[in-house]
Order: sequence, then structure tokens, then C-alpha cells
Amino acid sequence: NNTSQFDDVVNTYEWNIKWNEGIGNSPKQVHLMIQKNYDNLNNYIGCFFICDDITEKMEQEKEQKRLANMDPLTGVPKRDYFFTTVKQIIRTKSATQYLLVCSNIVDFNIYNSIFGEEAGNTVLKQNGAYIAKYSSRTPAFGRLSGDMFGLLIEEEKFNADPFLSNMDRMEKEFSNNFYHFRMQVGIVRITDLNESIASMVEKAILAMKLSKNDFTKRICWYNENSLNENLDEKIILGKFEKSLEEGEFKMFLQPQVTADNKVLGGEALARWIDAEENADLTR
Repeated sequence: NNTSQFDDVVNTYEWNIKWNEGIGNSPKQVHLMIQKNYDNLNNYIGCFFICDDITEKMEQEKEQKRLANMDPLTGVPKRDYFFTTVKQIIRTKSATQYLLVCSNIVDFNIYNSIFGEEAGNTVLKQNGAYIAKYSSRTPAFGRLSGDMFGLLIEEEKFNADPFLSNMDRMEKEFSNNFYHFRMQVGIVRITDLNESIASMVEKAILAMKLSKNDFTKRICWYNENSLNENLDEKIILGKFEKSLEEGEFKMFLQPQVTADNKVLGGEALARWIDAEENADLTR
């Protein structure tokens, strides 16, 4: 007949708690349920508790969720999970300067065509294993696309040597007499916390593309000048065909003469007289 703090519960109430007083002081996940009890005349006479240890169930659900976010081939986080994690970290620790580092295999599609998909998968697994090994130094890492992996690194902790060592090892292992295996790393300094992570990755890709033909450049830093130069080049290429049709390309002959003014020949120069820019674009 005594009232208690549970009298206001409507029939049943249940919730989960973390119980730190488990066996051997091992924390437990516990599901609790309060069930009210009534006599034959429907008079409330008290309540009882049901307590279930759901630690194993919760661990299984946690593992299933983790596996759902993992790339099945390489065992590292998938692109979307990586993007979400990076966004959370850089916004939570906004005072920390971060770098987005993307590693890429140059012309990986050619490697796949020559040696086959199984050989290509071996390459990806080995690179993924290195990324996973490096995970102790980074709060976020993942596979971004077919052959591209990404890492988030504090700028003050960045060291190019481990990346160069991994590229050396990979290139030595997968190169042979008729195929030179090459890797590059593109790096973007994160300055705008509202910029999408996908946009940052595109900048890292651009940095690598602009250095693709430079076989000595393996660590490629993005800067705004690179973007402007790339845009200028695309604008010029976009106008090229129209300018050719409209006769804006002119040929000039520059004579070649000896010291006593005898003409030996000539050098032909093509000049693009851009009507819109009123500029002489010598090529």
C-alpha cells in the first residue's frame, strides 16, 4: 500500500543504461524494464524490474554498423563515412589546422588492363593496408574511389617521409621491365570549414593532374594559382576550334640569314590573334 517513485509509470517503462559494476569491473550494457503489478480487482499493488544483459547484442550491432561503413576489398572506411568523419572533426576542432591528403596510383586503369583485375586488387589491398597502419597518426582515413585513398592529418604533424617510403616500396614491388608503376600524393590545406569535402578532394586531384607529367614530383600541393592556371587553359582550349574556323590563326615567316645578309631559309611562326581579347597569343 506504500507509494513509490515508480507509481506514476504507466504500466511499463524501459530504457538502456551502461552499468560499470559488471563482472571484473567490465562495463555492461543493460536493458531495464519496470512492470507495474495489479491484483484481481485491478488495484495497483506494486511493481517489479526485469534486467537483461544486452552487452553482446550491442557489440554485435556496433560491429555490424562498423562493417557497413567499411570497404569490403581493402578493409578501410568507405568514402561517405570518411567525409562525415572529416567534417565532424574539422568543425569540432576548428582551431586546429588540418591537411587533406589523397594518394593516387597514376594511370591505374592501364595497370588493370595489362595485369588484370586480380593483380589490381592486390595493389589496392596493399595500399589499403599501409593506410590502415598509418591510422594511428590520423583521426580519419578511407578509400575515396577506385585507387584513391584519403587521410586527414594535423598540419604540424605532417611528415612526407612515410608517404615517400610507401610509394618507393609500392613502385619497386609492382614495377617491371616494361611497366613503371607510379604513385602521387595530393595535399590540400583546409581553410574553409564550410567547403564540402568532395570539393577538397577535387583540389587534391587537380594538384596531381597538373604534376602528372612531372616524374620527379610525387608530393603535390594545391594552391589557388594552380586552379586559375587550369581554368585559363580550359578557356583557351574552349575557344581554340572557333578561332581556327574564324581565321584568327596567322602564319608569319621569319627569315634566317648569314652574317653577310644571305637568306638561307625561314622559320614559320603561328600566331593566334584573339579578336575578343585583342591579344597576340603566340604558340
